[in-house]
Parts: sequence; structure tokens; C-alpha cells
Amino acid sequence: MKLAGHQPAYLPYLGVFYKMTQCDKFMFVDHAQFEKKLFQNRNYVRGRTDRILLTVPVLTKGRFYQRTDEVLIDNSLPWARKHWRTISLNYHNAPFFEDHRGFFEEVYTKASPRLVDLSLAITHYLMKCFGIEKEVLSSSQCNVTGEKTAMLIDMCRKAGCDTYVSGWGGKSYVDVEEFRRQGLHHRFVRLAHPVYAQQGEPFIPNLAAIDLLFNCGPESRRVLNDAAKASTVEEMAPNQP
Repeated sequence: MKLAGHQPAYLPYLGVFYKMTQCDKFMFVDHAQFEKKLFQNRNYVRGRTDRILLTVPVLTKGRFYQRTDEVLIDNSLPWARKHWRTISLNYHNAPFFEDHRGFFEEVYTKASPRLVDLSLAITHYLMKCFGIEKEVLSSSQCNVTGEKTAMLIDMCRKAGCDTYVSGWGGKSYVDVEEFRRQGLHHRFVRLAHPVYAQQGEPFIPNLAAIDLLFNCGPESRRVLNDAAKASTVEEMAPNQP
């Protein structure tokens, strides 16, 4: 059984959903420390000629260390109205925008107090739209402990899996030899980013996954599957007893 994981992210990019297609179970790592400068509370959408960064303001003053599931959105700022206006203005002509307008309009009207609730609501909706059906776990509910490689190994143990699937960026910190010593498999995957019919020229990769959804609609899963066939996989087997 293969496990993959990722911290909950606002408007996640396609790499998250690609990892979901490569595993049997997926774990949201919501107990880890929130890092403001990463893409947990921000991502890019397409503008007319370039990408636009959307950032959800969060409360950090006096909260130097806080878990991802503890982060509160600063709803005193009109960020939700601005984000929805940016998305609707730039995607209203996309072929499948109207099919999903209702969900996103409601999301930006509700103004969730916690960042994790906002991120997961959008992620679960995109999973449904992309036809991704997986057993979904959370690290907080599984009482995952440890850091870096030790945390990934504990995630596998708690999920009952013998293989962990990391993105290519994990090469900078994952100790594959420790996985081998623990009798576990490890797999690195790198998405060959798909090029699809996108509003505007030239094509801009690595945007929020809503860009694929609004442009390709029900064909989004096929686009992901085709990209997966061209992607890179590097697997390490455990040591033999």
C-alpha cells in the first residue's frame, strides 16, 4: 500500500493531485509547523498576460510557532472579496467556469475562520471534480510524530502502508537509507506538467489547479493521467532480511 502526503494548501497546484493519483492513501499533514513564506496560504492564478499571486492573510503576531491546523485567517481584511473578484474577472470566459461558479462563490462568501478549513474545502472539491477517490487521513488525527524522514516513516506506520511517495523536492531531505533500514519502500515522483488549452498566451505552468478545472472541466482527469504517463518515478526497495 502506497501513502502520499502534503500540507493543506490554499488553491493547491497540480502536483498535489498528481501525487494523489500515485498512492492508495493520502494524508494531509496538518500538525506540522506553519511556514508563512511557503505556499500554504497563497498560490498563483492566471491573469490576462501573466500570473497573479493570491495570498490569504493570516494571524501571526505573537504566534511564532503554530501548527498548520491552528492558523487563523485575518478576516478583518477584505481578502475574500478581492480573491473572488480576481478569479471571476480572469476566468469568466473559461469554458467551464460557470459549472463551478456556485461552489467558489459560496466558499469566498463564508469566510472560514481557520486556514485549514478553507484549504481542505477547496481541495476536496477539486478531488471530486478530478475524479480522485482515495482514503484520506490527517496527521493530527493519526497522532503522527517526528520530523522529516522520521515523520514520513511514522505516517506510513500509522496509515498501515509499506511505501511512501514523495515529490521530487523531497530529495533534499528524505533519507531513503532509513526507509530501507525500516523495511519500507520509498518512491520519488516528478510531474511532467501538462500543457492544455488555457485562456491567454503564452501557456503558464504551475498555477493553482483551478486553472485546469476552469479550462478543461471533465477532461481534467484525462489531462492528469496523460501527464502521469510522461512523469518520472524513482523507487527504492527496502533492505532484504
